[in-house]
Amino acid sequence: MPIIVKSASPVWERDNHWSSLLLGEIGGVYVRHRHMKEMSTNLHMHPGAEETFFVLDGYMTLEVDGKRSLLSKGDLAVVSAGEKHRLIIDHHVELLVIDNIQPTKM
Repeated sequence: MPIIVKSASPVWERDNHWSSLLLGEIGGVYVRHRHMKEMSTNLHMHPGAEETFFVLDGYMTLEVDGKRSLLSKGDLAVVSAGEKHRLIIDHHVELLVIDNIQPTKM
């Protein structure tokens, strides 16, 4: 039986540098489409959640436990639960983010 997402959640923006659209949820796993530009996230971790990033367009630097990796279109990275990480975007990046982090109401 196919799983059909009838409608996505509204897009939300933060400081004109980040927009996110929740595409859907399947069994507690969320898929989000994000645009981010000229920003970086704070160093943080998710104790009980793995986070996967798939770059659709642009590029970003992913810092995990102090080690930096440049990700560009077509790259995929997985941050394991409990790993300290942050995203650094010098220009822009378009991503799919897949995780089990409960969405925040904006």
